[in-house]
Amino acid sequence: MAKPPYTVDRAIDVLRRASGPMTFAELLGAISAEGPIPTKNPSKTLRSALGNTSLIVSAGEGQYEYVPRGTTGCIFRQPLRMEEAAEGAIAWERDVAAAIWPASNEHSPTRKDCGPVRFRLDAADEIELDYEWLAPYRFGSKSAEPLWSWLRGLNASAGDGLLVQIVDGQARIVQLTFSPRGRRDEEAIRARNVELADTVEPIVARRPTKSLYFRDTVAELMVRGFYHSPCPPDPLEEVLAADQRFGVDSLVICLPDRIPAFAREPRWFLDGVPVDVPDALARSGASGSEESARPKRQRGRRRKGKEVPARVYELKVTLVGAKPPIWRRIQVPTDITLAVLHEVLQVTMGWYNCHLYQFLLGDVCFGEPNPDYDDWGTSMHDAAATKLENVIAVEKEKLFYEYDFGDGWDHEILLEKILPGDAEVQYPVCLKGKRACPPEDCGGVWGYARLLEVLADLDHEEHDDLLEWAGGRIDPEAFDFDVVNAGLRPMR
Repeated sequence: MAKPPYTVDRAIDVLRRASGPMTFAELLGAISAEGPIPTKNPSKTLRSALGNTSLIVSAGEGQYEYVPRGTTGCIFRQPLRMEEAAEGAIAWERDVAAAIWPASNEHSPTRKDCGPVRFRLDAADEIELDYEWLAPYRFGSKSAEPLWSWLRGLNASAGDGLLVQIVDGQARIVQLTFSPRGRRDEEAIRARNVELADTVEPIVARRPTKSLYFRDTVAELMVRGFYHSPCPPDPLEEVLAADQRFGVDSLVICLPDRIPAFAREPRWFLDGVPVDVPDALARSGASGSEESARPKRQRGRRRKGKEVPARVYELKVTLVGAKPPIWRRIQVPTDITLAVLHEVLQVTMGWYNCHLYQFLLGDVCFGEPNPDYDDWGTSMHDAAATKLENVIAVEKEKLFYEYDFGDGWDHEILLEKILPGDAEVQYPVCLKGKRACPPEDCGGVWGYARLLEVLADLDHEEHDDLLEWAGGRIDPEAFDFDVVNAGLRPMR
């Protein structure tokens, strides 16, 4: 018997065939009309599915849109870097790439698509280009010599650029127009840059995490029509990097005033040197071991104003379904709120803190209440107003923590011990752990298992692509005690 399609694939297919955006209720109804979603809670299953693809995005007013359809008519700016001409390649800006290849970041091999797109060069020639890995954190098209030959014929030089218009997102047709530096309307472009930043801020701010993947931000802007103006702004990454309202790294856009405490100081260290998160993950395990043999206590001067907690919980946090087990043992004050515990778990496990989360005790949910998600049918208690000691209070009690409703990373939190606070220990503290945190967006525990299986087989047809996606290296046995406790330091 053939395996039924995943809910995410059914949702994509329904939206692709629709005439336009659909509400959550309309989408659930259309999918169910073609066949039931075979789970106890179809609404939650669909909610998870919508978070597990970059091909469906919120279009505002409670509606969802199929991204390739929403790209049609969008116009972007692509600066020209003349040093790339010698390589015969072009590194596309990330907003441009998100528009041309919206499925390039899909972790499912059946949905991922970096294949050829037709590029019209003004009104003359037409070429086809793929989306490929060029160098670490640099993606583009390698076989772009015909493009550079056309640009040389136009006397292109440093400072010039291209206007990139998506003629038909579903048919994969793109129009390129040469845009010399001397013809830039700087005043109009500056106004568009301000408008861009002002538009992005509420999109990111309405997320409970106050952060959003770069690619998803571009997708929302496209389906809401922001890029339909004949005067596009400068590249999104460049605009937001120059605006103090935002923090931008290679994956995520966030609001600095809502960056969790652990992110305000260097979180990742290699050989004692603070590094960016993606660099640390790409090189994870360089000096770590699977279980720390270092002293359990993190001694040192307590921060001014920090009192010794009367009691602390010793918790064992285990990633459900991971084989071999991935776990951490931590100690936290009993009066810690669940919102702060969420931040502790992000650091301790090694996640990026760029997805929604919730704590579960039976049928009771704790998280960040948000009216945008009321139609998902879940009543959410405020994690910031709930103390851990009011949720679990007896040794051997369990609480569950779900991170990323798309991939569905479930964690079992076991209360192992209730201890008196120690004046010589700085809390929260990680005592032990085993094995590395999986990469974000790899498809949950089953996707991670498959990823490791493919990476272990040098002859597998997907080996090179997944190795690129993973940043060149994954050491599943690595666990660095110093990295975790350095990340917890700002929270003490």
